[in-house]
Amino acid sequence: MKKNFVFLFVLVLFFVAGCKNADKPIIEEKEPEINVPEAPEEQVEEEKEEIKKEESKKEVKREKESTSNLDIAIDLKNGIYDSCYESKTDFYVCNGQKQIKITSTNSSKIEAYVYKKINGTYKSTSDNKIVTGKKLNIDLSDGEYKIVAYPLNGSNSRGTKIEREYTIFSNQFQGGVYSKNNVEIRYGVKGTTNFFQPNNDFTYYFKIKGKSLNGMKVTNTIKSKTKGLNISKIDNKWNNKTITVNDDLEHLYTGTFNLSKNGVYTINIKIGTISLSFDIGIIPRNKTANGSNFYYGLSPYLLRAEKYSATYRVQDQTANKSVISLMETAAYMGINVIREDNGWATIQSKLDSELNLTQVNNSLKMAKKYNMKYLWTLGNKRSDIEYYKSENLPKYQNFIEQIAKKYANNTSIIWEIWNEPDNREFFGLGGTDSSNNPKYMTNYGTKDQYLDFLKTASNAIKKVNSKATVIAGGLAFYYNLSNTSYRAWNGEKIFPDYANLLRNGTIDSYALHNHKEWGNDTFFKVINDYKSYASSAGLTTKGVYITESGVGEGDNQAYGLADKVLWYRASGYKMFIQFSMLDYNINNWNKAIFGRHLEPRDAAITYATVINMIGQANFTESINYENSLFAHIYYNQSNNTSIIPVFSTSNNGKTLTIPTGSKVYDMYGNIIANAGNSIKASVEPVYVVYPGRLTKVSFTVK
Repeated sequence: MKKNFVFLFVLVLFFVAGCKNADKPIIEEKEPEINVPEAPEEQVEEEKEEIKKEESKKEVKREKESTSNLDIAIDLKNGIYDSCYESKTDFYVCNGQKQIKITSTNSSKIEAYVYKKINGTYKSTSDNKIVTGKKLNIDLSDGEYKIVAYPLNGSNSRGTKIEREYTIFSNQFQGGVYSKNNVEIRYGVKGTTNFFQPNNDFTYYFKIKGKSLNGMKVTNTIKSKTKGLNISKIDNKWNNKTITVNDDLEHLYTGTFNLSKNGVYTINIKIGTISLSFDIGIIPRNKTANGSNFYYGLSPYLLRAEKYSATYRVQDQTANKSVISLMETAAYMGINVIREDNGWATIQSKLDSELNLTQVNNSLKMAKKYNMKYLWTLGNKRSDIEYYKSENLPKYQNFIEQIAKKYANNTSIIWEIWNEPDNREFFGLGGTDSSNNPKYMTNYGTKDQYLDFLKTASNAIKKVNSKATVIAGGLAFYYNLSNTSYRAWNGEKIFPDYANLLRNGTIDSYALHNHKEWGNDTFFKVINDYKSYASSAGLTTKGVYITESGVGEGDNQAYGLADKVLWYRASGYKMFIQFSMLDYNINNWNKAIFGRHLEPRDAAITYATVINMIGQANFTESINYENSLFAHIYYNQSNNTSIIPVFSTSNNGKTLTIPTGSKVYDMYGNIIANAGNSIKASVEPVYVVYPGRLTKVSFTVK
């Protein structure tokens, strides 16, 4: 009988990774009935004998050939951008369809079967496909699959069977990479963020390459990192279990945890002597905060992630994926505004060049998608001219008029004109070291020059959209109260000018920055200075925007950030922007609330808890005793609930007696058992929640 040539082909799937555990059931060697003609029995037996002979001679070569000519395509539909991140080592789909493409080595027809694992066993389901053709496209949902395929010759006789197991595993959020001694391990969680709901299973993964790991024991645990929690669990699925890695392919393994308490947790993966770890956060997903009450914001710096170096991106992510990860995380927290510094030089690299608004448009699309306002810090320095001089104002006017016309109908934008105009670093030719850069000391603008920029920008914007919100750029004059090396001009002197611009409608408000630590006398000194300067000009700080503020990383960051947001919210301010979101390992004073892989720190949990508690509620009144007690009463009409954050500037605050029937939650949103009927105020805020409406008379202070 004439010998048939065996057509070899392989599947390569860079959205998925194969996984087959020793303790998992496998499919029986039995194919379903199909309508494809079977080869004669004696022909099949002859082919089997020939295959055995070939395998005994060329087993290694066979494996290489069988994996060299397979293809996979992932069809990305409904993506945010024209292209989305996809890689053999880090997978992501922008809201798209996962599609496997199978091709043969020499254009022969293909017969393929797809089985999905259900309750530990591969079964034929609606995902099962029996298909023929030279190229097969199979859409699959998430799950574990076994794919069995054959090349078919001209008479539809089967060639060598190829069998592979895969896990379709979309939205992998990478927590880290280990690469050493021909071993590569990538690990993280399944999801679009590192946040997960309490009392819900969440999946972690580890993808491994390297034959030296074969037979290694694996033990995976999770342990609380947040202060006050003492939780530790072992994943029984991976308690001293061994793994099989007998090829050079990448293998994906998964496990699950379920946690009831809010906080930051560390997942530890131990494979033989290799120990890996990364952090995740447990917190309820929030609704987008009610912007008519207050703006809770972050600075994700989307433009920097897209346009600049990897320093501004989530580590091990491309630009597009990083942008989406940042926004998914902010949305999970309930953030309702992002601050972006899309400046003059960034948009118009040369004075006679066309405006490059690609990144701006992408960022605006993202803000709209997640129902957030877009605080556009418009301005910022350029180095090709002394832009702040009066003779260059027409150049800025030309730029701003183009911007205003382009976005006249965009209701998402809040316009902030310049960043820290009283700071030589931002309203000058640049530089951050006065001892090494003489220009840093001398070439910068004046207060009146900034006012010209401010009026020019606002007039251009309001000319095409009279309802647009325009605010003056955040002042930074307090950075060094005793050292004026950063000052371009004395910020306190501009308040009378602001008063005039507010009265004639040129601006709608102004912005301030305050990075001083909570509980530090300097924080309230800055607050009181602001109030004094505003009052002397006939102004108040009601409705003022805090467009930068933060707390340095450390034990006080978690409560310090929450306290600052709570204080500003109840004191009549309109916005709070946390600086910064992501740790860039550069000059951001270690104020980030997320690490390089976007792993949350405790402050991210406490900020999200503020939004969870009062993000949908209306402020009604306060019970304040200087700095020894802040108790602000909020009412959420939708569920007839009163929420009272209670905190102080020290751990020796006043005691507040609370109504019977109240529940008390800590600053992470975990209920405090046996809280009693009184709360002693401390730097760590707690939340009193009562089913009904409360007023001041409902409380007593000791």
